[in-house]
Amino acid sequence: MAGIARLLEEWEQGRSLDAIVGVESQLDVLLSDRHAVEVDANDVISRFPDGSMTPELVQRAAALGLVELTDNGRFRLPDRRFVDTGAALAQLGVPLDAVLDEWQDLVTRTDDMASRFIGLFEEHLMPPDWRDDLDSEQAAALAGTLAKLQLIAHEVVAAALDASLSRAGRERVRQLVPTGTRPTEQRVGPGQRSTNRPC
Repeated sequence: MAGIARLLEEWEQGRSLDAIVGVESQLDVLLSDRHAVEVDANDVISRFPDGSMTPELVQRAAALGLVELTDNGRFRLPDRRFVDTGAALAQLGVPLDAVLDEWQDLVTRTDDMASRFIGLFEEHLMPPDWRDDLDSEQAAALAGTLAKLQLIAHEVVAAALDASLSRAGRERVRQLVPTGTRPTEQRVGPGQRSTNRPC
């Protein structure tokens, strides 16, 4: 936060073009919750079922930004959670090409959600005259607000996804369980409880 304030102050005083460019990188550091690591390629491949990680899939994952190939033959993972979740799905039996398909589709949806949250930030949290009258202290405060909005977005998206998975899961279970095997509602007398529960 102090770094952002310092850069914006330099920008206002016309000291350096680098300061203007630096504001974006400083904001990226502040708002990111990444977990970048650099690991041996064999360490990554060993986490997946034997033979599932092909050179073509590695190249596709690199094109999607999930992994970067370094000059020394290692893998740089911009976020280790990409590999954690991908390996978990693969171990469950989901083919890796399907995992990458879903990731590619998911990014388009999360980009849209992010745009909506940023729209809320611009419409309701930024001062209307921010382009003309915004000092370094105000800019730093807005950066902190944007970071808080990111945390809130994580929570609400996770809650919405949990609710959607619960609804879809219950519906699919109802389809899988034969009708004749589902528990039926029984009448009970006063003070009694039914032991049958719906699927």
